[in-house]
Amino acid sequence: ADNGDIPTPTPVIVNDLIYLNSWHGKFSPILAVRTGAQGNITLARDSTQNKYIAWSVKRGGAYMHTPLVYDGYLYNLHTNGQLTCFDAKTGEMKYKNILKDTFSASGIAADGKLYFSSENGNIFVVQAGPEFKLLAQIPMNDLCMATPAISDNTLFFRTQHYLVAVE
Repeated sequence: ADNGDIPTPTPVIVNDLIYLNSWHGKFSPILAVRTGAQGNITLARDSTQNKYIAWSVKRGGAYMHTPLVYDGYLYNLHTNGQLTCFDAKTGEMKYKNILKDTFSASGIAADGKLYFSSENGNIFVVQAGPEFKLLAQIPMNDLCMATPAISDNTLFFRTQHYLVAVE
């Protein structure tokens, strides 16, 4: 197949669109598929959209990371730290920037901020929105491969040896 052949990231459904992400294969697509799609939804050779696909990017999908859709934007993180922001409805790229670290975990969002945990134990806090702004880089000083979690007003960061709660 021309699309990614190992779709590891979990699909995300927001506002009647299913966001799919994959890395392996001839292409590494990001697809925004309408929830009512049925039958053959394959794109024409040089097309990025059709009746069932609102928008797509042929190259740019991630290997492990579930895309993060927050406040109208889709954030796509790669293992090498490349963070790309798209308008979630149109697919227009807003920015591409590098968080200088290695990542396995997916990102989370709360209170206008994005949180990304690197394998080296750094928490990158990025301002949500169409312009890249790194707000903080917080060292946890321990291996961190787990996606952070949110419950009530508390952020949880799981490292190899610790569980850190920030309220």
